[in-house]
Amino acid sequence: MPGRAESVSRIRVASLIATLGFGGSENRLLSFARTIDRSRFEHLVITLYRPDEDYERRKGTLRQAYQDAGVEVLDLGEMPRSRIMTSRRPVDLARAASTMTRLLLRLCGVIRERRIELIDAQHATATLFGVMAGALTRRPTTVTHYFPYYFDRPGMRLMGQTVFATADAFICDSKAHSDLVNRWLVRPHPRSLVIPNGIPVPLTTRTRTQMRRELDIPLDAGVRVVGQVSRLIPYKGQRVLLQAARTVLAEAPNTYFVLTGYAGEDPPYVETLKQDARDLGIADRVRIVSWPGAIGDVWTIVDIHAHASIQDSLPVAIAEGMSLGKPAVVTNVGGVEEMVTHEQTGLVVPMRNPGALAAGILRLLREPETAVRLGAEAQRRYDQRYRPEAMARALEALFVELVGRDPVHA
Repeated sequence: MPGRAESVSRIRVASLIATLGFGGSENRLLSFARTIDRSRFEHLVITLYRPDEDYERRKGTLRQAYQDAGVEVLDLGEMPRSRIMTSRRPVDLARAASTMTRLLLRLCGVIRERRIELIDAQHATATLFGVMAGALTRRPTTVTHYFPYYFDRPGMRLMGQTVFATADAFICDSKAHSDLVNRWLVRPHPRSLVIPNGIPVPLTTRTRTQMRRELDIPLDAGVRVVGQVSRLIPYKGQRVLLQAARTVLAEAPNTYFVLTGYAGEDPPYVETLKQDARDLGIADRVRIVSWPGAIGDVWTIVDIHAHASIQDSLPVAIAEGMSLGKPAVVTNVGGVEEMVTHEQTGLVVPMRNPGALAAGILRLLREPETAVRLGAEAQRRYDQRYRPEAMARALEALFVELVGRDPVHA
């Protein structure tokens, strides 16, 4: 039968991830799953944990987005949790061992049943189970990691070294953090690849006017909006941006600041940000919202993108802003300077420096021609480097190499 012959000829890849919450890694995987060449690859996404209403209310979920994209998702049935091993007490160690055994057996069963040829393990806990399953089923395994911190803690360091040593390839989205992980390893991984995030242009469902009304921002064309689009968590640097906002508003009062992103991970932090705005005397010009709709809707009102992060590798939001031609002021964290060249595709300032951040924002407010030039150059760079197709083709080439056959000639 033609359909079966086609199915057999394709390379069968399983991407393993803990959950489908709101985050850069989940968005990267979604972008890849949407863009993979389905004539050459059969792709399955496996999650360690099953859907759970309470957990997803706190952490958010992209599960519906995967479903809408036609991506097949299979879960291994365990209840989601922050850590499998909660302590070193004998009872907790025994419970953790039981959980890990169940997960590993189920994962190996799926790999054999679905005749998976390559395991693409995504971050933290998933990389641990991915390489163990790969070793047990004799499948090549890739691990995608941005930080060594998950394994860089007591009781986990040897495990982390083993995970990377066992993987057939180590993938990172930036050279800066690929180097960071390799410096942490006793021996740098011999097959390290930097494959930048490929992020689609955000889709919109509302107009700029509708969004300004929704967020109670004047429709006056002279009012400018500075926005940070990211999860509302401390390491994204929103408190630094608020300090910068006070300086900006003192000199450019016809400006509004919008800080938006998922807030479920750390609800008290949102209240901290709102209190900061009140303490700084700028609450009337600041909107701090966890926007539930399409993130492209928020981008429609952003005139200047400010990304004040103090810990990141290659932020998805910066790629989104570049795709829309938004002029940006970003901090020199992680691999950001691999994306944004100072004075060419944006302005790069030191992290944790509200004065420098404010100066960059004020410059773009005062020099509209500079803002237009930087935005246009950023959009050109996005088209060259950060489209989903570029990431997908690079990953596909790696998978073909590791599996050892080209599905075109199968």
